[in-house]
Amino acid sequence: MLFTLLIWVAGPVSAFTIDGSSLTLTSQDINKAFKINFNGSVNGGPIDSRLTSEAIVTFLGFQQIGTGSTAVVEANFQVALFNTSDSDIQSRVSSFGFDVDKTLIGIGSRNSVGNTRTSGLFGQDSSGQMANLGRMDVCFSAGNCSGGSNGGVTNFASTNQRFTYEQGEFSPTLSFRSVLTATTSITIQDVGVRYQSINGDQYRDASGTGVATGGSAYWTEIPEGYLF
Repeated sequence: MLFTLLIWVAGPVSAFTIDGSSLTLTSQDINKAFKINFNGSVNGGPIDSRLTSEAIVTFLGFQQIGTGSTAVVEANFQVALFNTSDSDIQSRVSSFGFDVDKTLIGIGSRNSVGNTRTSGLFGQDSSGQMANLGRMDVCFSAGNCSGGSNGGVTNFASTNQRFTYEQGEFSPTLSFRSVLTATTSITIQDVGVRYQSINGDQYRDASGTGVATGGSAYWTEIPEGYLF
């Protein structure tokens, strides 16, 4: 798995890549963002190059809730999710999940301070199986790790026949028991997405999954349509 880390600064943007299946973030990485490209396969079949998506994830930093033995550290993120699938098939990215090196607390509980939670495009956090990818420590969706509830981002043809991409944003918080220190970190790995409502060509309301394949795009000016 390959991540491209994008660092937004006042001057020209710099970027560096991290090889391997994980990305570790510390307090030194506040307001840095990384872009992940996803491939796609339908019902566990071979990769279909027409089924793709991407996420731009901004790390907003850590904060501590409470003190002592009950202290909780929250890692806050902003995610912009894009469905970039080709125009000859329709699809919906319905779930976004990954593993972490912490034991997260409050998954699936009330969206309250101190719990793992999310708001925006995906308002439900959960853990469990993402079809063909195995168990995820945490997923964000409108339902569960397998998607559901018709939530997510779709690709569609506009009225002038120019193909466009739908995008959406959500704000996940990962909570774990710890005291915030200068060495606090969190590692994200094995990121995946769930596709549903796949139609066109040989597909009829099919489902699929995608794994991170890398990401090489970076820029000195944020392109129109990329929102954070």
